[in-house]
Amino acid sequence: MPLQTRPAGMMAISRASSRNIMVADGGHGRSVLQNHAATVIQRFCKRARARGSIRATFERNSVRKYKRKQMIAAKVKDIIIYVCFLACFTISSIVILQEQDIFNMGHHITEQIAQKEFRKEHSHVLKTFEDVATWEEWYQWAQGPLHDTIWTGAAWEGGSENPMPGYLFADNAIVGAIRFGTLRVKKRPCTNLNFAILNDSHTAPLACYGDKNGDYSDDTESTEPYGTGERLFEWEGWDTEPGEVQAERGVWFSTYRTGHERIYPTPAFWVLLPNYDGERAREGIVQMRDNGYVDAATRAVFVDFTVYNPMLNYWTIFRFVAESPKAGGLLMSHQLTTVRLYTFFESERATWLTVEILVICFFLYFIAEQVPRIRAEGRSYLLQMSTMAHNANIVAYVLVWCFRFAAFFCLPDRDTIALDADVFYQFRMASVYKSLSLYFNSLNAFLCWFKLVRYLSYIPRFALVTGTLVKSARGVSGFGVVFCVVFYGFAAAHMMTFGARVHGYRNLTSSVYTLLKSLLGEFNLDEMTLAQWFMGPLFFVLFIALAVFVVLNVLIAIISDAYSEQSAELKNSADTEIGKEIYEYIVNSIMATPCMRRGHAVANHLDKSRKEIFTKMTSRSASGADHDRDSDSSPPPPKMSGVAKVRPEQASDDGRGAAPPSKDGFTRVPSRRAGAAGEGSQDDGAWDRELGVDHMVIEEGEDAKAA
Repeated sequence: MPLQTRPAGMMAISRASSRNIMVADGGHGRSVLQNHAATVIQRFCKRARARGSIRATFERNSVRKYKRKQMIAAKVKDIIIYVCFLACFTISSIVILQEQDIFNMGHHITEQIAQKEFRKEHSHVLKTFEDVATWEEWYQWAQGPLHDTIWTGAAWEGGSENPMPGYLFADNAIVGAIRFGTLRVKKRPCTNLNFAILNDSHTAPLACYGDKNGDYSDDTESTEPYGTGERLFEWEGWDTEPGEVQAERGVWFSTYRTGHERIYPTPAFWVLLPNYDGERAREGIVQMRDNGYVDAATRAVFVDFTVYNPMLNYWTIFRFVAESPKAGGLLMSHQLTTVRLYTFFESERATWLTVEILVICFFLYFIAEQVPRIRAEGRSYLLQMSTMAHNANIVAYVLVWCFRFAAFFCLPDRDTIALDADVFYQFRMASVYKSLSLYFNSLNAFLCWFKLVRYLSYIPRFALVTGTLVKSARGVSGFGVVFCVVFYGFAAAHMMTFGARVHGYRNLTSSVYTLLKSLLGEFNLDEMTLAQWFMGPLFFVLFIALAVFVVLNVLIAIISDAYSEQSAELKNSADTEIGKEIYEYIVNSIMATPCMRRGHAVANHLDKSRKEIFTKMTSRSASGADHDRDSDSSPPPPKMSGVAKVRPEQASDDGRGAAPPSKDGFTRVPSRRAGAAGEGSQDDGAWDRELGVDHMVIEEGEDAKAA
């Protein structure tokens, strides 16, 4: 092996150590140099372990930082995509329906028919559609507000003749005929009580209609012709094709729920009146009254017609219903549905169509993203609240398009429609399907904006809300069970006590709604007191004391505790600069495109060439001056990486003179590390500086022995 020259400092220490062997080791023959070597090896091993530990920690931290960076990039990407989707969805489904004329179209017609007063010859007091209580008043309504609105100009210019037959307000065209229909039940003997009749000429025997409860049902429906005139009312209707009633009933969602919570199928015994001839319509209504269109077996009468506005391109389907319950009298209700038909989209403008297509693409992207993730993570991922909300959003949007297709394919052929035809065109089923698509889309609107909270929870200040909801979920679920038990008890008690006297408690559903409004401060204590002087105030006080003062305050306490816990967790969390991260993600994404990468590489190459040329020119200009300055000077002394402690008497033997001693009694002289000239010494020094560890110090005497 080639002979390695020891540094001068080490030689001085060795000579000094050789003269003090017995002193350093207590006379046992062990040299001080050996003690130094042992100390050096121990400290080298400690530094190596420290460097290895720091290197491992550095690698772990690097991996952790890389993963966090990737996670942030993924979240920022999701936020950007979702915000773009939300903007498109809002434009295509919400902004486009802000046209208030969609409301005005049906509202103005309904006001004329349902809120206009009866004619003076029919009633000397103020009476409207909602005030009808007998069949005689129903005929007065049909001959008054209904006839005047549809067949005269009273709704437009106040005249008795309509200058534009078949139109309402001169802009809305009535499509086809106006249809009257009814539902009848069979007569049956009464099974509860039978009383003796002393004189048949005074009182008729008791008679019951419908099922055992007196209501309408498919089994008790009467399809027999009836009437008091020469022409009987047929189940298929007057001037209609056979089988139309049954065909209409065979369509899904063909049943109708009235405003009084009763469900009926499509009516029968149709009577069609033209939309353009007011005199024929008036005669038809009179003929219905004279021939006994309604009687004791009648359970409901329906009036249907359809209006189209070409400027809005919207259709409004009207239905006015008079129900005859088993208790007697009439229950009036009406419904209108305004929708866009004969199109899949809510607008025909190119801009709106483009946005709607973008929304479809976004949902296809969400489906393609969810399917493999559900397959990979399985049930645990599928049962997460955020996943269920996202999947519900997708399912609702799919149903939107299913109902749009159903509405389109059940429409009558537009080429066969004539505005003034004496034919009733069935648009109700299409309007029902289109309305269902709008209902599911409204659910989508809620879910889409509600899911934005999930993405905003990436920012700690917004995570406070979502965290509070999550932490309070278990407590609120337990509270919900207790609340439902207490609330059901109160609803049942109120219905049993006030059901026969107060409209708001007439059944269990109405009682629940009325009590829910009471929680918000809307209640009528006087009405309850008039119904029952003792039970009314008693139930009122109990409900307010338990449901409001106790139960609701428990709910507030549960949410407050969850809020405090979540606030404490987020107190020391660093805020996220979401704007900066979005900006960096967009810039990095743009720079990662092929064209930008190519341009960036060319720019880097030019910049590197300029730097190389500048470096060469600078080194050439400085080389001459450096050579002249260094020619007369001696070589610089070697750089010392540390100091060595020696005693003053030992340092004097080195020939360099004694250095002044320090406070600890040692003289500090420059020394080199043993491996300073070896390979990798520069890296070790860098690691030592990073660790904050001084270079090794060689000690003598008792200090070395103790080490």
